[in-house]
Amino acid sequence: MSSTVIFIDFDGVICNSADECLVSSWIGYYRYHLKTEPSHVSVSLRTRFMRYRPFIRSGDDYLLIQELIDHGTEIKDNKQFDIQRGLAGREKMNAYKNYFYKARDYLLKTDHAYWLELHTIFPFLTEPLKKASKKENIHILSTKKEKYIIETLGYYSINISPERVHYSSNSDKIFFIKSFLKASAYTSAVLIDDQIDNLKENTESYITTYLALWGFIDKKWLIQYPSIKTLDRDEMVRLLTLA
Repeated sequence: MSSTVIFIDFDGVICNSADECLVSSWIGYYRYHLKTEPSHVSVSLRTRFMRYRPFIRSGDDYLLIQELIDHGTEIKDNKQFDIQRGLAGREKMNAYKNYFYKARDYLLKTDHAYWLELHTIFPFLTEPLKKASKKENIHILSTKKEKYIIETLGYYSINISPERVHYSSNSDKIFFIKSFLKASAYTSAVLIDDQIDNLKENTESYITTYLALWGFIDKKWLIQYPSIKTLDRDEMVRLLTLA
């Protein structure tokens, strides 16, 4: 048994689910929050949504993006996004989270096939993951609920034990990993993520963090946090193969 457990983020690292998050958050914001849907969708919606995608940490953030786009509010970095989260307030953000998952469940029930097709496993990872998912030290740690991850992976014939898929909710991923290690036989861990806030606060020598370069990252992070290790596609495949 390996002494190192590898935690991989899902959205943006394993799976490109931006389209699903765009659709679910649009339904959540307009149908459930505003209770009215516009007569048309701007052709620039997806472009603006993708520009703000690097700032996402959890499901409620997606509806905040829809609000920012709807109001024409411009943001340039994580700090400005956090200011907008603060202005929205906890009550609204909690409601946004509920609306997001309500919309996602609506899509699952009304058009299951469409919901699945909105997800794409990064092609370079499909075959390596089919093999790596059988390894006990390969885990998934995500702000996406376990049932959605398992459903999506199964659609692509990637089968992983549900016990190795973890939902971090809004909690700190490094804290989650430290707690996991204390309760396991593993002595070290690796975290691969595309959200800098999940990586930059790590001070533990037994936890190695990597920023996934193929994910939804802000290129400015590479300059702002030069000490953060990065992982490209070839290195990711090699890591999975040798795990």
